Amino acid sequence: MMDATSTMSNDSMLQDVVAGRFRIIEQLGEGTVGDIYLAEHRVLDRKYALKVLKRRFLSNHTVAERFRREALVASRLEHPNIVEISDFGRADNGRLFLAMEYIRGETLGEAIDEHVPGVMPMRRSLRILAQVAAGVAAAHDAGVLHRDLKPDNIMLTMARNVELVKILDFGLAKVMVDAESLVLTKRGELFGTPMYMSPEQALGEEVDSRTDIYAFGAIAYEVCTGRPPLEGDRLDQLLIATQTKIPPPPSSVHPLGPGAMPPELDEIIGQCLAKDRDERPLRISEVGAVIERCLARYDSRTSPYLDTTEYDKMEMEELVGGMADPPCSGGARDASIVDASIVEIDPWQWREVCKSLVGLAHQLKTRQICPLEVVSLLVSLGDIADRARTLAKALDMAAGHLCAVETAHREKAAQLRHAVIDLSLERGSVAEDQSADPQLMVDLDFQIKELEQRLAEVYRLDREHRVEPEAEVAELETQLEVARQQQNELEFELLDHLRACRPADVPPDIAAAYEELEKLLR
Repeated sequence: MMDATSTMSNDSMLQDVVAGRFRIIEQLGEGTVGDIYLAEHRVLDRKYALKVLKRRFLSNHTVAERFRREALVASRLEHPNIVEISDFGRADNGRLFLAMEYIRGETLGEAIDEHVPGVMPMRRSLRILAQVAAGVAAAHDAGVLHRDLKPDNIMLTMARNVELVKILDFGLAKVMVDAESLVLTKRGELFGTPMYMSPEQALGEEVDSRTDIYAFGAIAYEVCTGRPPLEGDRLDQLLIATQTKIPPPPSSVHPLGPGAMPPELDEIIGQCLAKDRDERPLRISEVGAVIERCLARYDSRTSPYLDTTEYDKMEMEELVGGMADPPCSGGARDASIVDASIVEIDPWQWREVCKSLVGLAHQLKTRQICPLEVVSLLVSLGDIADRARTLAKALDMAAGHLCAVETAHREKAAQLRHAVIDLSLERGSVAEDQSADPQLMVDLDFQIKELEQRLAEVYRLDREHRVEPEAEVAELETQLEVARQQQNELEFELLDHLRACRPADVPPDIAAAYEELEKLLR
């Protein structure tokens, strides 16, 4: 549901009121089967994206039934990374509609284009991919395939200053259970986008969860490298490449070189893109677990000061230990040559640098050649690490409370939304039945309105109950970020001191420690 306007179709519904409750505001997009509109719900006081089946398909029973199936399947998928389906029915002009949450943001495809040829930072890439994997895994667990995963079907939006992924359009989804009665797609009918289409899907063969895993691998490849794994000028070239061409490892085509990607990520993407589906991971949750491990490396903020037995919260007097204040052999301190961006580009590497710093300072202290400035910095780092750890625990508790509040309201809202959809489907059937009692339509409209009023109250309470916990989480996040910035500043200061005050003649073990530190900084 992009926040953008495209050319309006001839059967535009601007200013219409759909099903008596959705007022059309503007057209957001136009597809082959349906048009997308921005609409405002009269009862719920919320904006929604309405997908409306094109008028020319009203007489096409197969397309109409696919559209109905999208509503039934997608509305039951409840996950933060899957777009929420809120309503379904038939407009007064006969066109079927599907109401989805309105997402402000950009598509993953647009985000990739913004960064090419530089490619988006690896930490952001991993966070996006982890959420995509989580959303697809939830759908698979519910027995649903997507079958058309691609960057343009993935929206990126912001929620409480955190980038949130929303997977769109399960309209081509296949229900893996009860396939004979529910699947309308005929064997051999081609659905999907060629650049992200698995070999078996391109051949029109039966698909399963590993088809989505292939598409996920193609998306991950493009997110990490800025280019899709397979390219071609014509459709037939792409389809042939899907069957015959093995793409190079993403690390080998990464603009920043082979070392820019975690090896585990490089390997799992290659496994996802295997031509033989039996060679791919069986479950996308397995892929997601690998991505989460890679992300943990980049997100790690564990302090090396308090988590080592060597520096377990010593007092200043103990650290000083009566030693003399040795002079710096390097004269005036040199400006640090370390780029501060290393902390953001690769926090894991910076943590390794900090571990080396602490170990080196400990060795200097043991030999009683540790400058007092370094001793003081270590104490300050221990204190700020204590504070960061306390804030992180408090933030976890506050975030957990907020999550519990949101989950409780989300579950209530989901029950009401599902009831509205069921009644809307029944209303659609009654509207199509020429022999139906008109009073039945009136009764259904009344029931739908009653449910929507209850839903509006749930939304109101949700907003009200989230105010205090959201404020607490925001305040703790700010305090924690300040503490971490202070920690980074002290780390750079410690690094400057140790390099500038390096003794002229040192024992071999200290010389080796300095060499290890310099190697990490290269």
